[in-house]
Amino acid sequence: MHFSKKNNGLVVMTTTVCLLCSQVLVSAAQPLPTSPATPRKDVVIDVQLGTDASLSGLVVDARNRPRVATVVTVLQGRRIVARGSTDDRGRFAITGMSGGLYQLNIEGTQRTCRAWVSGTAPRSAVVETRIVVNRPVVRGQESPVVRGQDGLFGDPAISTGVTTALIVGGIIGAMFLIAELDENDDAPAPASP
Repeated sequence: MHFSKKNNGLVVMTTTVCLLCSQVLVSAAQPLPTSPATPRKDVVIDVQLGTDASLSGLVVDARNRPRVATVVTVLQGRRIVARGSTDDRGRFAITGMSGGLYQLNIEGTQRTCRAWVSGTAPRSAVVETRIVVNRPVVRGQESPVVRGQDGLFGDPAISTGVTTALIVGGIIGAMFLIAELDENDDAPAPASP
């Protein structure tokens, strides 16, 4: 198998581009590292207490329908601090709260919130927390997919396909290059002057 210099350059360039691009795509397509041995940390939500020191929220199901007459238990550590229930629109307001870290327990769903006294909350704090109970469990689902986490092209199937094509192209190009270099090694040595 003998190639011209132009073809050799094309093979080398194609091989280099394929192998370099595949490395970029493989690193871009990697999901965030998670370890099954370590439990998932709960997200803490900053909530601003009302002027009457009330902790307000909305309880909905997985289809975004309000949960009526649902018991909301507020814990601080293992101690129950307060208890209330939702109204006919799924809303609750528990009065007499002070600033601090609390766990809201609703039908087995637990949310951690940091309550802030009115006027002291950071800008990111919400006035009313939204809690979804009875979320459907999807096998293998650990956290919601974040845009950019699912590959360079926004679709894991496309990213995987392009990455595989580039790696295979790089390997095939390398095989042609190695064959050409082996063939050139068999050529007789040039005569000396």
